[in-house]
Amino acid sequence: MAGLYRVMSMLILSFGLSACATSGPVLIGALRYERPQGMGSVRPGLSVAVGVFNDQRGVAPSLIGKRILPSAGVENELVVGGSAADMVSSVMKQALSARGIEVKEALQWDLSLENIPDIADLFIWGEVKAMDVYAESRPLSVSYKADVQIRLMAADAKQKKLIRTLNLNSRLERQDIVFSFSTVEDMLTEALSSAIDQVFADQEINKRLQ
Repeated sequence: MAGLYRVMSMLILSFGLSACATSGPVLIGALRYERPQGMGSVRPGLSVAVGVFNDQRGVAPSLIGKRILPSAGVENELVVGGSAADMVSSVMKQALSARGIEVKEALQWDLSLENIPDIADLFIWGEVKAMDVYAESRPLSVSYKADVQIRLMAADAKQKKLIRTLNLNSRLERQDIVFSFSTVEDMLTEALSSAIDQVFADQEINKRLQ
């Protein structure tokens, strides 16, 4: 009986939220880096400069996805303050800092190897190919899908040489009963963190960090 009451309550809540939903953009909070278990150690004093991540998605810079309610005819654009590329750069810096690596800014660098400034051991920059989360809400059923694709380049500052180009990919899917914006943030945070962790799993880059 208690289980039936819970289901009925969730159904009423779901219909109520759908009826109250209105179209328009919804601001999603800043993403954060999720630290994995058992992070390896790095060479003391190591520094990495993070350059620009260019947005190659072909959509508005702040757009990161959509929430769709077919029964209510409602569609919300999910946006971030700033840009998706800024979010990638921020989470990348958090991942480096979490490993004890000194992070340097290289936003004014023109991305040419011959003009790498002498401010860090390694330089990282790249392109955002995809960073999207979609949620489709139906009564007692919400489908979430998150997709992150980043093309990342790494260069040795002293040698002014490109040492690695990586394609970082992470896709997640989740089913739930009721829509939650916090779930949207959590899924995109997990997908982006998982993609960035692939940098540190790469044999060539990991060797440079030791």
